[in-house]
Amino acid sequence: MKTKSSVIEKLITIDNIKDAHRAKIYYQIYSSTQKSAKKEADFIVKVLNLQKGSKVLDLGCGFGRHSIELAEKGMKVVGVDISRSLLKIAKERAKKRRCKIKFLQKNFLKISFKEKFDAAIMMLNTFGLMSDKNNERALEILTNLLKHGGKLLVDLRNPGRLREGKIYKNPEIIKGVRVWTGCVYVKQQKRVIIKRTLYLKDGKQYTYILAVRLYFLSELKKLLSKHGFKITKIFGDFSGNPYRRKKSPRLIVVAEKK
Repeated sequence: MKTKSSVIEKLITIDNIKDAHRAKIYYQIYSSTQKSAKKEADFIVKVLNLQKGSKVLDLGCGFGRHSIELAEKGMKVVGVDISRSLLKIAKERAKKRRCKIKFLQKNFLKISFKEKFDAAIMMLNTFGLMSDKNNERALEILTNLLKHGGKLLVDLRNPGRLREGKIYKNPEIIKGVRVWTGCVYVKQQKRVIIKRTLYLKDGKQYTYILAVRLYFLSELKKLLSKHGFKITKIFGDFSGNPYRRKKSPRLIVVAEKK
């Protein structure tokens, strides 16, 4: 008999979309968010106190939304993602905008570098998509990859609002794709199961399922401290407003390697 835990572990990566199709659809839906990426990159530079030439690691970089914007501001960026197809899009976009970025197709639990980074970013719930053990392992790896005093930015959807299903609207029409989202909170695992069904104009239908681990601020503080980080700043959005547990759209934490 399968336990809830084993089922959820499988849900973390299950979908019915091949990587190339997923990348194409993902980019089609989320390319519009590139407009906000510039503002988000300005925020990242400011709160992490980055300078031209700062070495930045973008974990879960996807199609390069933030990697490209940061590179255009003079940062030396390395983007890591598991999706070969999304990275292909990222490389094409970077080439078009004449940005020099090193993109790596890897599970970032297996990355290693000789160089140390000034900062690392994990955007849009990249932290929380793995098992609890691997989420912690990611922090261990980052501790080794960052310089002393290096900064880490973790961007999460507000866990309280996500738990209550207040993030998504149904249905959403995004770039001509009709999207229906269902959320179920599994208390024992502290995860929200998110099922998104995409209805394309050609009549095709795709579904993907994510099991997102919810890290509330108190737990995140303990976890970061355990792995050698001290939280220095907390925000509720990319405008720099304070985090409000019931109202903020996001939970953005800036931590420094001790």
